[in-house]
Amino acid sequence: MAAIASTRKRCNRTDFRDAEDEATGIVAEIRRRASEGRAWEDMAVLYRSNFMSRGFEEALMRAKVPYVIVGDVGFYQRAEIKHGLALLRLALNPDTPQSDEAFRRVCNTPSRGLGPKAMAALEAEAEFRRTSLLRAIETATLPPKARGAALAFADAIRSVSLDVALSVADMLSLVHDRTGYRAMLRDSRAETTEGKLENLQELLSLAGSFHSIPELLDHAALASAAPGEEGGGRVQLMTLHKGKGLEFRHVFLPGWDQNNFPSTFGDPEEERRLAYVALTRGMERVSISHVEYRRGYTRPSPFLLDIPTASHVKGWLRSQRSDGGGPRRIGRHYVEDI
Repeated sequence: MAAIASTRKRCNRTDFRDAEDEATGIVAEIRRRASEGRAWEDMAVLYRSNFMSRGFEEALMRAKVPYVIVGDVGFYQRAEIKHGLALLRLALNPDTPQSDEAFRRVCNTPSRGLGPKAMAALEAEAEFRRTSLLRAIETATLPPKARGAALAFADAIRSVSLDVALSVADMLSLVHDRTGYRAMLRDSRAETTEGKLENLQELLSLAGSFHSIPELLDHAALASAAPGEEGGGRVQLMTLHKGKGLEFRHVFLPGWDQNNFPSTFGDPEEERRLAYVALTRGMERVSISHVEYRRGYTRPSPFLLDIPTASHVKGWLRSQRSDGGGPRRIGRHYVEDI
């Protein structure tokens, strides 16, 4: 098989334990290179799927590194994430007015016939009875079809809310299924369907690390501040597709794991061309990484075998100590300064 890239630039590779370890390690390396005089805007992180931005956004914010997401919005600003969290918030407190904003966001997705007139009737009923919009469904005057669909929605929300034994991740997954939201995305023929489902899965993976719903919601609120759109003086985050035609002095390529890249959803030859494009975005140095665990145990991408040996250096993460050279242990990695 022909090599993916024929280039004299450095193409470095390292491995990490999991996605969080990967994001933290790459951001630490970005900060180190910046301390040596590299400009923020000369560095870019390019990933195969946009769900991967979440870990880097949070790691960059923790490290106080300025960044911009090119051609996209932040993870918590994406419609499917806002919708998914709103369903969870509604399931947490279905019958209090504090949940009304979440109700307005999700009540008609998928469509339940709750158009402007039906919503006006619900708003008036909730205000009259001093109750939540979800509770107002029971007594508001609605068209028969809309009333039936709305009552079924309310039942679905309450059935999840009443199961106190559920973990945060289980409740999130269940509310997506019982309200028909995940099925709506799966049945969609839009080109963005795959990405939306991947983002929901990333949210589900994140939920597994929280002990309570309020903790997850508070975390999302703190992390949802938009980083801005102007690119000057900021590390660039983008998908590989958005990187076509752009070049940066230092490029990081995370997620070169089997089943992640090449994507199981993509055409093999197109994925291979995308790998070539990714490797040629770096003007001076390209740093590839992969993990041992990403939604299950995984192996390095087969594309790594096609990088010319002369251009391939194993281990790019470097110690920040100032002592002598040679291999050093950082966490679970033996790395060598290059």
